[in-house]
Amino acid sequence: MNKQKKALLYSGLGFPGIGQFMAKRYIRGGLFVVAVLVGLGMIMVEVVSQAQAIVDQMLASGQFYDFVTMYKKARLAAANIDSSEYYWGLGLVGAAWLASIVDLLYFSSESQSS
Repeated sequence: MNKQKKALLYSGLGFPGIGQFMAKRYIRGGLFVVAVLVGLGMIMVEVVSQAQAIVDQMLASGQFYDFVTMYKKARLAAANIDSSEYYWGLGLVGAAWLASIVDLLYFSSESQSS
């Protein structure tokens, strides 16, 4: 397997930007990695906020939920996420992943034609 295909697999199936590092495109790889980490951070802020709301509800009621009840409450909270920050984070991760793959495809075909 040549280096470009391996880089494409790492970025496509692994973590966006890693393939760029393998192809010695460090600045682009760093930009993709940072974009994904920022997107994941935005998602985590919303997830932690939802989890904190469940814990606060449990403490305020004085009840302690069993695992099944907490799981159901978490699923319900996840289904009702209506935060633009969450969707922007999700979009950023998806866009960085797709752009990373397109970047490697473009440059792999460009380097083969040279």
